[in-house]
Amino acid sequence: MLYHITAVDCVTQWQVVTRVQTICEVHLLWVIEQMMAQFPFEILGFHSDNGSEYVNHRMAQLLQKLHIEFTRSRPRSSNDNALV
Repeated sequence: MLYHITAVDCVTQWQVVTRVQTICEVHLLWVIEQMMAQFPFEILGFHSDNGSEYVNHRMAQLLQKLHIEFTRSRPRSSNDNALV
């Protein structure tokens, strides 16, 4: 089974789509880094849902290293998910 991961720029609507075997921290860290490299412009912010596969120390370290602001959805705030 494969899962599709889509990253979309809110302003330009540029999309990068990839697939991963499992949705877990181990697989996603490398995949997210590769996806960010495919955008033809500098990424300033990263907005994710609240899953532990996205909200963890390794992801925070990666985004800090790349100087990317990390935001996430608020629990039980479905309006936030429009950006996820």
